[in-house]
Amino acid sequence: MDLMQYVDKGGIIVYILIFLNIIGFTIIIWKFLTLPRKNAMVKKVRDKVNTQNGLTIYAQIEY
Repeated sequence: MDLMQYVDKGGIIVYILIFLNIIGFTIIIWKFLTLPRKNAMVKKVRDKVNTQNGLTIYAQIEY
């Protein structure tokens, strides 16, 4: 059985499932691509916070 025949046999439900799978894979790829950037931002903030001078973290947050 050809793949397109299999999809056509499933009807509209298969098209909806394929669309939802595409959205899911897009979210997965997006998360994998943005995770290193978020980790770099967390490291940058952690490096900015100086805990040795007695100030609290709240005083060092830049708004």
